[in-house]
Amino acid sequence: MRKKAIKMLAGLCAVAVFGLAGCSSNSQMLLGPTGDVMRCSSSGYGLGGVILAGNIMADCMKNYKSLGYRELEEVGAIGLQLSEQKDTDLGLKIVKVFDPSLTLVNGINPGDTLTSINGVKVNKKEEIVLVYGDIGSTIEIETIQKGITKKHLLTRKPYGVAFNIPDLTPKHAYESKL
Repeated sequence: MRKKAIKMLAGLCAVAVFGLAGCSSNSQMLLGPTGDVMRCSSSGYGLGGVILAGNIMADCMKNYKSLGYRELEEVGAIGLQLSEQKDTDLGLKIVKVFDPSLTLVNGINPGDTLTSINGVKVNKKEEIVLVYGDIGSTIEIETIQKGITKKHLLTRKPYGVAFNIPDLTPKHAYESKL
């Protein structure tokens, strides 16, 4: 009986110590309506710190979402790094292709020029936001490669998959369907 009481007391002490000495760290990246990426983060130690960190995080997320920001895990993308081209209005330069299927299947390569997204001509970095949308939705882009204009119909993938960011990739995205 005494051993059982000691074990229970030790368990209660461990719970009390963890509750008073616990820690919390939260971080979430969000995509804004103009394509900017922001991060909400908080951390706290001890019971009060853990509660405060959770409240800070919730407030941060609420504030950004009220401004039209979305959690990156909820955003669909096509995995292209784009930049403005100086002294031209011909489109946005494709700097990097993160999704190999874009090159293998669609022939999209770094150095190509993206001229339109869903029929809208693009040439300013502010217009890059047009490539984002709901996961699984389709997007039509037009590119110029070596003087030849091509249209591509693509499906937006989860942001982490499109840009090969493991921390933002849903676990189910790579699960085998055997």
